[in-house]
Amino acid sequence: MSIKKSIISLSRNFAKKYGYEIVKIQNKKKIDFKAEAHPAYMKDAADAGLDINDYQEIRLGFVESLPLLNEIVFPVIDKLKEPLIIELGPGSGRWSRHIINRVKDNGGGGIILVDHSEWIVDFLRDYFRNASDDKVSLTFFKCDGFKLPENTKNLSADLIFASNTFVALGIYFYYTYSHDFFRVLKSGGYCIFDYIDLNTEGGWSFLKQKTKEGLNYYAYYTFEAVDKVFRDAGFEYISRHNYGKSTYLIYRKP
Repeated sequence: MSIKKSIISLSRNFAKKYGYEIVKIQNKKKIDFKAEAHPAYMKDAADAGLDINDYQEIRLGFVESLPLLNEIVFPVIDKLKEPLIIELGPGSGRWSRHIINRVKDNGGGGIILVDHSEWIVDFLRDYFRNASDDKVSLTFFKCDGFKLPENTKNLSADLIFASNTFVALGIYFYYTYSHDFFRVLKSGGYCIFDYIDLNTEGGWSFLKQKTKEGLNYYAYYTFEAVDKVFRDAGFEYISRHNYGKSTYLIYRKP
């Protein structure tokens, strides 16, 4: 008998003498904190009999994704023929579901969903298990949280989109992602993302609101700071769009 087994046996006999029993606790899968509140959203949505993404917009009051996409993102997608689109930080697919339908309506393409949470990636694989067809191919990748995964290294994407992802990131991550976006995008490709601008009424009001609530999750910048980072990466500025707390920026790779 090994030393380990001997110690376990003695411990069990000692515990049994005093009416106790030693049992092995099975390892359980660790909680993925990178998934944030999405596991709870999934449970609450199921209890309410709603799709998780409808639940977020109907019950939690999240910004409606489709009108925003129609205003800011779809005009760019409509310019692209059979595009390859990367969405960074898709969460539960609230934006992705509409992007998939738009790409299908436009004749097809490829969509890659990238997140740093293993829980999110697994959820999306299941949520969109029937979405791939002869018009749209779907791929799911996990990243490390500050750059795109190696799987995308040799891709030539038409569009990179991120909504409600950069709003919580430090400027270091803006820098690493901006250069990674530039590397992955083809010439003429676009990136669209949002941040919270202190010089907008919506951004400033949001800062005051969250400060009262004691919530320090978000990051706040000015357009000049963000623009400097993306221009340094090589992008040319196209436009900006204020939408609630967020300012959406569109950049293009020359």
